[in-house]
Amino acid sequence: MSRDRGRLSTAVSELPLTTGQELPARLGSEAERVGTSCGDGEMVWRIWGKGRPIVLLHGGHGSWEHWIRNIGPLSKHGKVIAGDLPGLGDSDPLSPPVDAPRLAEIVVSGIRKLAPEGDLVLGGFSLGSVITAHAAAALGTYVRQVFLLGPAGLGAGWADNSEGMLRRPYRASVAEQRAVVRHNLGVSMIGVPSQVDELAVDIQFRLTSRRRRLIGMPISDSSATLDVMPDIASRAHVIAGDRDRYLQPNVAACLGRLNREFPAMRTTIVKGAGHWVAYDAADRVNDLFVGSLGVH
Repeated sequence: MSRDRGRLSTAVSELPLTTGQELPARLGSEAERVGTSCGDGEMVWRIWGKGRPIVLLHGGHGSWEHWIRNIGPLSKHGKVIAGDLPGLGDSDPLSPPVDAPRLAEIVVSGIRKLAPEGDLVLGGFSLGSVITAHAAAALGTYVRQVFLLGPAGLGAGWADNSEGMLRRPYRASVAEQRAVVRHNLGVSMIGVPSQVDELAVDIQFRLTSRRRRLIGMPISDSSATLDVMPDIASRAHVIAGDRDRYLQPNVAACLGRLNREFPAMRTTIVKGAGHWVAYDAADRVNDLFVGSLGVH
């Protein structure tokens, strides 16, 4: 197990943003938007860049914007393909029952269409990590590297730790709602509450304002990732912030147990980062992804 003890890099956070709206708007306008089959509707993907495919799946109640600090840097080295999971973001929902294998089938179908060349890097965050693990197992050697960030689906190694979270007061003023969103980000997503910035608040405000048509908690709270880990361990790399409150009983113990059970799997703990490690420690995460591409 490697442990990143260095100071969290500030290079990404120093982007010239006066508000939290400029970067999402620009990336959204630059993306190629593609739909693939999702039951009777479509799963929406956004694509940036060229080269080896890097497929990204977001977390619960999220969208492609969970990767807002990764898309630009990674698209300089490969073709970034970020999907909105069925029932979240802009994607249509599936009719119930919905579980990790069924969601993975939709994702796999889309990946085969959008990245027919294979040899891809696949990354998933939180709920998306469970779907990523199942997709990687189904795709086999089509996937060269699997990144599981702040992973869920770990059985007793994961818990919905909502202590300290506040209910968003949707009938209150925007300022009051944003204050609650900021508080909740500091409790559950960002390692150091004082580092919650306007970009994170804007993204989370938008995401939690949308109607959620996929309730991912039963999937996250399952052992679905462990179920397929024997098939992907040699290609899997788990990345977690040392302040990720969902990994039980704590991050080091959780990942240590995974290492003992699946010694071929690689793990990295990022000091000072929280659950949303791809945002909280974007430069470190981007370096790990780029390193897996075999490019310089």
